[in-house]
Amino acid sequence: MITSRTNTVRPGRSSGGSTCQRGLAPATELVIILPALIILLGVIIGGARIWFARSVVTDAAYSGARAASLERDPRSAGTAGRDATGQRLAMRGITCVQTSVDLDVSGFGQPVGRPASVTERIRCQVDLGNLLVPGLPGSMTITGQGSSPIDSYRER
Repeated sequence: MITSRTNTVRPGRSSGGSTCQRGLAPATELVIILPALIILLGVIIGGARIWFARSVVTDAAYSGARAASLERDPRSAGTAGRDATGQRLAMRGITCVQTSVDLDVSGFGQPVGRPASVTERIRCQVDLGNLLVPGLPGSMTITGQGSSPIDSYRER
């Protein structure tokens, strides 16, 4: 007896053989997503390096103000503050193309017994090639400020 058999294909299924229609889908997705992930990683690393540089400049300002506040007179305070700032920046690996250090030592003019402080403001111009990607043109100015009290009962 001869019977006729008809092949019924359900929707979403292949009509024969074992050909997979999604065989290359993971590779295609990877090709599309990988460049975006690399760019995102670069942005995150760049942002972290800028944050680190700002933290170092602010830390250097605090160190300079602290070193200046430990001195006895404004002249030696200015020298000590600038030296401490330069050492801190060099120690942490920040190379400034141009540095501006403003040290306010007017607190040394206050009489003994009155509260006074030393404030330092730093402007550091950093090459983007040193900060982000080697060879990247341009620069960025990073600022930091720190303040430290002068001992109120110490002879000035």
